[in-house]
Amino acid sequence: MKALVWTAADKSEIQDISKPEIADDEVLLKVKATGVCGTDLTIYKGYFPAHRAIPPMALGHEMSGEVAETGSAVEGYRKGDRVVADPLISCGHCYNCMRGLRHICTSLALFGVDSHGSFAEYVKVKADKLYPIPEGLSYKQAAVFEPLAVAVHAVRRSRLATGDTVLVVGGGPIGILIAITAQSAGARQVIVSEIQEFRLNILRELGFTVVNPMETGLEEITRNHFEGIGPEVVFEVTGTAGGFQQAIDIASYRGRIIEVGVPKGEQKMDIRKGNFGELEIIGSRVYEPVDIKTALKMLSEGRFDWDKLIKTFPLDAGPSVLKELSSGKSTVMKAIFTLD
Repeated sequence: MKALVWTAADKSEIQDISKPEIADDEVLLKVKATGVCGTDLTIYKGYFPAHRAIPPMALGHEMSGEVAETGSAVEGYRKGDRVVADPLISCGHCYNCMRGLRHICTSLALFGVDSHGSFAEYVKVKADKLYPIPEGLSYKQAAVFEPLAVAVHAVRRSRLATGDTVLVVGGGPIGILIAITAQSAGARQVIVSEIQEFRLNILRELGFTVVNPMETGLEEITRNHFEGIGPEVVFEVTGTAGGFQQAIDIASYRGRIIEVGVPKGEQKMDIRKGNFGELEIIGSRVYEPVDIKTALKMLSEGRFDWDKLIKTFPLDAGPSVLKELSSGKSTVMKAIFTLD
């Protein structure tokens, strides 16, 4: 089968690799659309832990497609069914898995990181990881379910209540999806903090109020947008010390900070306000099945023009697309590869 294969840092190519062979409890999924995640770009640049992502490998884990073949023990799915696939791989027997928290399995693995992923014509998936695509939802829209589930999980972890004020620190794909989800969940006000101009413009086009912290100080942001008090909920999506410090400094007293971004290394920051302001710092990692179901429902309801965030490319364009996206100069918000 054809696949976009990461071969070394900053290098990828279209290759012909072996088509997966499925076990009795697996389904062979014919990939129709697959999104490019920040994790894919981290691996592509050679920054991911070397003991996990090992080239050559087909990256990708945000996938939608069509059932091409089912194992002998699979029930409930047949050839031609339109589905998305949860790409998380849990051990099933560690302390967290036994508590029903498989998304924070102590040895959590991921398609396209620890095994071949969805930048390929086919991928094999456990049947219990599949979810039907709602009627009327295109494959490219359905592929957004995975990053949207990350956003849904973060908002659920935040205990956001109707009427809360929200600041999202970081206006990339996940930040935008969190802003959309928070607004849908009843936030009275959602402000997005971002420094890249093309992202600021997209956010404005989507109707969000934006601030650039490089141009506007925290006191002015608080005074102009949060009644001098600060937001009750802050989502930190950059994974940087600067972003986390902004979240701590601007949150209202007894505010809740949800750390969604993954820090690249050791961070140094002043967290004294955490004590003095009785702040809650809440971690958020990937998603649970309920979040996937909610994401698919949100996508199907048509309350937002998801296509505004998406730019599609054929898989054959993959090498040049990954190069552009990882350059830091791309103005694409969410890239999705489509396979016919």
